[in-house]
Amino acid sequence: MISLTKHHDQRYTGFDGKLYLELRPNLSPYWQARTSFQSKQATKSTKCSDLRAAADVAENWYLDIRYRLSKGEPIDVRYTMTRAYREFMKWQRSLIVTGESNEKKCRRYEATWNVVKGFFGDLAVQSVSTPKLDEFKSWRVSNAKKPLSAKTIHGDYILVRQILKRAEVTGNMKGI
Repeated sequence: MISLTKHHDQRYTGFDGKLYLELRPNLSPYWQARTSFQSKQATKSTKCSDLRAAADVAENWYLDIRYRLSKGEPIDVRYTMTRAYREFMKWQRSLIVTGESNEKKCRRYEATWNVVKGFFGDLAVQSVSTPKLDEFKSWRVSNAKKPLSAKTIHGDYILVRQILKRAEVTGNMKGI
């Protein structure tokens, strides 16, 4: 159990000020954990509104980062494909107004995403590569309930490519 130092009602620190736990009620009902490493800031929602539960989540997250650093594993502030997909869909829906997109296309993207998110969901945008796409194809074929056509896999690739292109346009493809 982490020992917290209270700064005010909505901010606590732990690990000698290296981990912050903040509640920002205007943004979220959940406590947010924040730390820095290798000149980078990382923030994580604890998904807890209770301080004790949030402290446990924050402690595990912080210790995981420190453990990975001690093993020399790369730590990146992850911009996941799920987050990129959400931003892509927000942009697609804004194009409906101008006539550049339509509701049918958005529903097709959603249906495709519901299938591919099992592989790409938690993956960092920066880690999508040709070998990762080959892994995806194998995963997709092995998890299919019936034989897939080349057109189906191609449609999956198109969605992934469009999500990545949108992430690049918004500046989220940089190595964070």
